[in-house]
Parts: sequence; structure tokens; C-alpha cells
Amino acid sequence: MYWKEIQAAFNFARQVLLKPDKALRKTMNVRDATVYTAIISVVSAVLTPAIYLLAPMMMSFDLSVFYGSMMGLYGLVFIPVFIILSVTGAFLSAGIIHLFGRLFKILPKNFDRTYDAVVYGRTPSLLLGWIPVVNMIAGIWGVVLLIMGLKRQHNITTGKAILAFLAPIIITVAIAMAIAAALVPLYVSTGMMG
Repeated sequence: MYWKEIQAAFNFARQVLLKPDKALRKTMNVRDATVYTAIISVVSAVLTPAIYLLAPMMMSFDLSVFYGSMMGLYGLVFIPVFIILSVTGAFLSAGIIHLFGRLFKILPKNFDRTYDAVVYGRTPSLLLGWIPVVNMIAGIWGVVLLIMGLKRQHNITTGKAILAFLAPIIITVAIAMAIAAALVPLYVSTGMMG
């Protein structure tokens, strides 16, 4: 039973990476999207600690023995925590994007459509994010997939999909700048700034 879900998840992930237009036509319910995220997050959860294990091994044998024993213990804790954080992060990201998208009347459909788009967008990072340098390309490709997913899942224009993605970022930065601007006079008046 589980083997079929795992196989289906990786087949779908390959489709998301290589044939995104075809993959983005599929809609998943929240349960299926969550299971998919949990399954593919195992790749990063296992291979990220492996990278940190291999790097010291190349430097010194003494360090590799220490890191090898620590990584075994670390892996037992890290893998389940990483999977939980991956699923939670996808859910929270989708919630934030959907909240702002609905607030500004950009995203007309239900949360599960936004969650699908976020899950599609996380696929490259979860599969390739453990590889140095490639992880940057995977992150950029993930944003592109997220925007494509929002467009496809909500049947909106590319501009609206970009706005739905950027709205929470722009508003958060604006609030942070307003708070910083409000605090500068306080710091100056108390002599904390030089």
C-alpha cells in the first residue's frame, strides 16, 4: 500500500520538475498534497545530513568518526522533524498566500487550490535543495512553479499570480520598514545610535 503512494509521489514529482504544465493540471485534496509533501521531503531530510557528514570526511579521518557518530543520532531526530516542518511550512505558506490573495480579491478559489500550488512550488527545493549551488536554482524554479500553480489552480492571469505571491512579502517588508522608521527617533533620542 505505502509503496504505491511513494512511487506515485516520485512519479508526480518528476512530472512537476520536467513537465510542469501537465502536472499543474492535476488538483489534489489537502490530504494527498500533504502526503506528497511528506514523502518527497524525505529526500532532503536524508541527504542534507549526508552532505554534512561527507564534507568533514574529506577533511580528516578523525573528524569523520566524530561526525559519523553524531550524524547517526542527528538523523534520527532530524528526519522526522524535517518532514513535520516541511508539511507545516507548506501549510502555513499556503495559508499566508491565500489570506492575502483573498484579502485583495486575487485568489477566487478555495484554500486547497492554493495549497496545491505551494506544494508544487516546494517540489524542486525538497528534491534538490540539499545540493549546494543547485539549491539556488531549485529555489528560483520553485517560485516559478508556485506562480504557474497559482495561475493554473485559480484560473487567474500571470500578473495576479505574481501579485498573490508578492503581496505578503511586500506588506511584511513595508511593516518592517515602518517599524524601523518609527524606532529610529527613539534610538537617536536615547543616544543608542552613536
